[in-house]
This record gives sequence, C-alpha cells and structure tokens, in this order.
Amino acid sequence: AGHTDTFAEPLLAATAAALEATGLEDERLWHYVLFFATGRVASEVLGEDYVTYIEANGLVDRASAAQQYRALEATWAGETSLTARITAAAEIVAAQR
Repeated sequence: AGHTDTFAEPLLAATAAALEATGLEDERLWHYVLFFATGRVASEVLGEDYVTYIEANGLVDRASAAQQYRALEATWAGETSLTARITAAAEIVAAQR
C-alpha cells in the first residue's frame, strides 16, 4: 500500500525537496521515509499494539538506518508540512555526517 501513487507521490516529492534543500545525496532516504510514514499511519489506524516493519525487522538498530529513523522520529510531530518534516530530518542527518 505504501508504494501506491496516492501515498507514495507526496513522500517522493517531499523527499526530493529535502535532498535538494540539504544537498544530501542519499537514495535510501526515500525508503526510510516510506517505511517510517507507513508505520506511523498503520499505527494510528491499527492501534498502539501494531508492530511496524521498522520495529519488526530491527531497522532502528541498524547502523545504516538508525540515524535516519531517529531524525524522522524527532521531526515528525507538529503541524508542519510533510516537506518541512522530512527536510528537518535530512538536515539532522547532514549535520551528523
């Protein structure tokens, strides 16, 4: 479901804008955003007992992904736009490199 145009297109556009704004060249950021956003939506619909793909597969603890997921978690809340959230996360990642 996460790869459908209705869900994926706004995520792709926001991720592309974030990469352009920060100068990051991380093709994997799109998948981090997709897995994270899908998990958040599923958790809201299915309840707090739902185990996200990220959690079930230990992606939060993988060295290659942990930084991105922590940044997304830190910036996801609030009333800001999707692009602003993802850009803020990308800025955190870029600052740590």
